[in-house]
Amino acid sequence: MAEMRDPKETGAHVNRVASYSIEIYERGQEKEGIDEKEIAGKRDVLRMAAMLHDVGKVAISDVILKKPAKLTEDEYSIMKQHTVLGAELFLNGHSEFDKAAMEVSLNHHERWDGKGYPGSRGCNDRLTLGGIF
Repeated sequence: MAEMRDPKETGAHVNRVASYSIEIYERGQEKEGIDEKEIAGKRDVLRMAAMLHDVGKVAISDVILKKPAKLTEDEYSIMKQHTVLGAELFLNGHSEFDKAAMEVSLNHHERWDGKGYPGSRGCNDRLTLGGIF
């Protein structure tokens, strides 16, 4: 679906994000002494969730999404909502994957210093994080 909107870059991008996510996850879990079996049990869920991190962009206008120039402040505010819009797709989910996809969609632009967007600070009140990872 995403490749239909951006066939040149989307496939490569989602695969890179999934690979980096798995690498960070595995290293962090190993450092914490988590058993390889437990790590392996969540690896595929994280990979699939990471590949869907930008799914909320399907709700963003192509005028903004494909704009070749720098976005205005208003356009950037709209673009930032793709995290919440993506997370809302998984809001009523019941599986481990649904919870992971919601968390990844919502927080993939958060930063280590808390200055990312919108994540847990700017999200819709209906969204709560499940702490899957």
